[in-house]
Amino acid sequence: MLPQPIRILALLVLPFAFSSSLLAQSDKDFQRRRQALETAAHALHETGQHDLAAAVEQRLQAFDEQRREAEKHREAEHINAEVLNTLKILREEVEHLNAQVAELREQLEGRARAEHREAMRHVDVAGAWQMSMPAGWEHDVTITHEEENLYRVKTKAANLAGIYRREADLLIVETPQEKRMHGLVWQLLDYHTLKLIEGPDYLGSVMQRTPAKEFIEEELIEIKKSDPAPKKRREKLDEDVDPFGE
Repeated sequence: MLPQPIRILALLVLPFAFSSSLLAQSDKDFQRRRQALETAAHALHETGQHDLAAAVEQRLQAFDEQRREAEKHREAEHINAEVLNTLKILREEVEHLNAQVAELREQLEGRARAEHREAMRHVDVAGAWQMSMPAGWEHDVTITHEEENLYRVKTKAANLAGIYRREADLLIVETPQEKRMHGLVWQLLDYHTLKLIEGPDYLGSVMQRTPAKEFIEEELIEIKKSDPAPKKRREKLDEDVDPFGE
């Protein structure tokens, strides 16, 4: 058996030799090494080496403080791991919700589109329109019903004129007046508005329906220009009729 001073020295050196890895030890190892320090301090007190015993006790307190810090650090790491795991779960849930929202939005947009098409299907597009083009040009447009679902679009903007096929809320060019202008598609946004949504050029052009009164007045002017005789007959009739009945 080792002499008492050597045993005391061994008890002192052993914990210090493992101090660098003390924080990584298990609770069982820590308690064993802590007990060794307490035994060493007690033995030093018994041999009258109180200063050295106080140093050992101070070291023991430092170990306890380090252990508490290690426990806090380990607890913080555990909390961080839980937080990260929670964030991962939340991220997955958000992604799932976003996918559901996108699917629901697609369904709602599809339903709204179907309802709009059905509502616009019964709107008569024949009549007078005023077209505004992206470059700022404006042109008068006349749409006439040719046969079944075919309509003729007449305008000085020849690139957009031609025969169109009606499909619900769409006017799709069948025979463009200008051969290069295939793929023209106008969408009826509401009773008063047509918008060019597809085509090789002039996208965003808008046609606004000309008010009925203005359209009728324009038609009357055209009729009078082409046949002035009714006006003359009316003037003659006014001359022959005595407003006072005499």
